[in-house]
Amino acid sequence: MIAEARRRTKELHVPITFEVGEVQALPFPDGTFDVCRAERLLEHLPDAERALTEMVRVTRPGGRILVFDFDWDTLIIDHPDRETTRTMVLSYSDSIRNGWIGRQLPRLFKEQHVEVLSIDLVQVFVHYALAELFLGSHLAVLQTYGTLSAGRAQQWWEYLQQADEHGTLLISFTAFIIVGAKS
Repeated sequence: MIAEARRRTKELHVPITFEVGEVQALPFPDGTFDVCRAERLLEHLPDAERALTEMVRVTRPGGRILVFDFDWDTLIIDHPDRETTRTMVLSYSDSIRNGWIGRQLPRLFKEQHVEVLSIDLVQVFVHYALAELFLGSHLAVLQTYGTLSAGRAQQWWEYLQQADEHGTLLISFTAFIIVGAKS
């Protein structure tokens, strides 16, 4: 990713450097940056609050902090099998370390004394190929652990395939984009 970032910015002719670091212990002095941004990151960290604390620490007073992350409990799947769909939604959200981080961001910003400037909720609609990647693999995990039988899982998935073929597939979830200013 660093090599790609360097390639993309080579033609800008501005002094940009890229570093690999640990977001929960950033190697920069306090107030180093005007802006600090995290995208689809906090949901995966062992200590999302510590990461946000570090982002705030390295941002100068008056600087901006932006976080874009998902709330996986808002996963919506139009399917007539409510029980299996609820199992999928809840277990998928719970399989993400911080599956509820989106809804927690406004509170976490306030706890860090960061003034919330904007909160935008974006409904992300998922096409079938993407659903195959993240839901298909999760469906396999549920079968492995005996949460769903192979027959029930196959029946559930076949409905999604047919919905896609008929143009009626609806799968979505909510992204939270929050911008704040450090006091």
